Amino acid sequence: MRRFALPRPPRFLTSLMLLLLPVAAWASDGSAAPSSVTEGASRVVAVSAGHYHACGLMAEGSVRCWGLNLDGQLNGTPSVATTGSVSGPFVSVSTGSYHTCGLKADGSVRCWGDNGWGQLNGTPDSASSPVPGPFVSVSAGSYHTCGLKADGNVLCWGLNDRGQLNGAPN
Repeated sequence: MRRFALPRPPRFLTSLMLLLLPVAAWASDGSAAPSSVTEGASRVVAVSAGHYHACGLMAEGSVRCWGLNLDGQLNGTPSVATTGSVSGPFVSVSTGSYHTCGLKADGSVRCWGDNGWGQLNGTPDSASSPVPGPFVSVSAGSYHTCGLKADGNVLCWGLNDRGQLNGAPN
């Protein structure tokens, strides 16, 4: 079990990909100038930006993501792809550093991407068990996730090195 977190060191492959692969949100010349990433797509109704990726909630309820996908944060499957989609229907989306979570209409939460600290479901390196809901809101942090229940209670899971889960660091 990991005891504390330091900022994730850049992986050789991550650094190489950032140099060689264009990220959809960058202009074609590699600058940081604004450019459209959803032209021709159905209407985006919400957007969330993570560490090296961003996702949009589409009007029909799917989630469309773009950016770096080494941990599967775009579509649940790690790859060199720079775009990905996850079918819903979702009612909201939230991106963390290397993971993404979507809230479904039934109050369930589905997360995908890096799970090294349990930020997908409270169990590190296992994405099979869902977090008990239902929730009315979800927010993905760097290496943790929190969900708001209808009764006003908040449930958080993932890394707790700074008290992110309950106010008391592990």
